[in-house]
Amino acid sequence: MKKAIPQEYHSHLKDRRAAQEGDSRQSAITARAVLVGCVMCLIIAVGVPYGSMVIRGTRLGLSSATPAAFFLLFVLLLTVHLLLGAMKRKWAFKWGELLTIFFMMMVATAIPTRGVVGVLLPMISGTYYYASPENQWATLVHPLLNKWQVVSDVQAIKDFYEGGVAAAHIPWASWLPTLGCWLAFYAAFYLTLMSVMVILRRPSQWPCFSSFLWRR
Repeated sequence: MKKAIPQEYHSHLKDRRAAQEGDSRQSAITARAVLVGCVMCLIIAVGVPYGSMVIRGTRLGLSSATPAAFFLLFVLLLTVHLLLGAMKRKWAFKWGELLTIFFMMMVATAIPTRGVVGVLLPMISGTYYYASPENQWATLVHPLLNKWQVVSDVQAIKDFYEGGVAAAHIPWASWLPTLGCWLAFYAAFYLTLMSVMVILRRPSQWPCFSSFLWRR
């Protein structure tokens, strides 16, 4: 008796490969998605701090739920996505593109609020502003700080907390070196996190980890 793989199974494998190729195309990260994500991130970087600090309205970056990202995602779906789909169905965003845009917005919502900037600015300036003879920070803490870690211009820090300086006269020379160093640190930090996620995204690549999950 001649052994052969049934034709039905050949058809099943062919259909499965076609479906997998279609899924990979749907989940691909495209230049269009990255471009739209960057525009949305720019809107978040400007709009969320402005809304919470100037308008003092709803804090769209208040929690880890990133409400600003959800809000802009719905706006994108109800405007650009529907418009592209109405013009030509294949022009609409694929689900992989939408995920890319949404994840970019989630990260962008955390950065200008409590995730990074909301903590960083008081950290690099409050050490000098809140120093007093009672807490003796000038003798106990300041000598231990590196120059790149904090802003040491007392007048620039005072103007930051108490106001009185026009936007055109912000002493950027006192702020930019420290902000640039912290920018490099956070860029390396986020790159490390993304690299770890890429390495560990598939538990099957790690036999010990996979066996531990199955035992659980």
